[in-house]
Amino acid sequence: MKKNILGIAVGVAAGAVAGYYLNSDKGREQRKNAAAKAKELNENLKATTSEYVDLAKEKLDTAKDSFASVKESAKQSVADFASNVKSTINSKVSEASDEIVKGMQEAEATVKHAGKNAKMS
Repeated sequence: MKKNILGIAVGVAAGAVAGYYLNSDKGREQRKNAAAKAKELNENLKATTSEYVDLAKEKLDTAKDSFASVKESAKQSVADFASNVKSTINSKVSEASDEIVKGMQEAEATVKHAGKNAKMS
C-alpha cells in the first residue's frame, strides 16, 4: 500500500513539475520549437512522399512503354513468321503441283507409247 501511495505521489509531483516547466517561458519556447520541428518534418515527409509517388509513376509509364514496344515487336515477329510459313507452304504446294503435272505427263507419254507398241504387235 505504501508503494502505491509513493508511486502516486511521485507521479503527481512529476506531473506538477512538467506542467510548471511547460507553462514557463522556457517551456513555451520548447513547445514552440517542438511544434515547428514537427511541422518541418511533416513537410519533408510530404515532399519525400510526393517525390516517390512521382518516381513510381515515371517507372510505371516506362514499364508501360516498354511493354507496348515488346508487344508490337512480338506482333510483328508473329506476322513475319506467319508470312514465312505461308510463303513456304505456297512454294511447297507449287513444287508438288509441278511434280504432279510432270508425273501425269510422263504417265500420259508412257500410256501413248504403250498403245503404239500394242498396235504394232
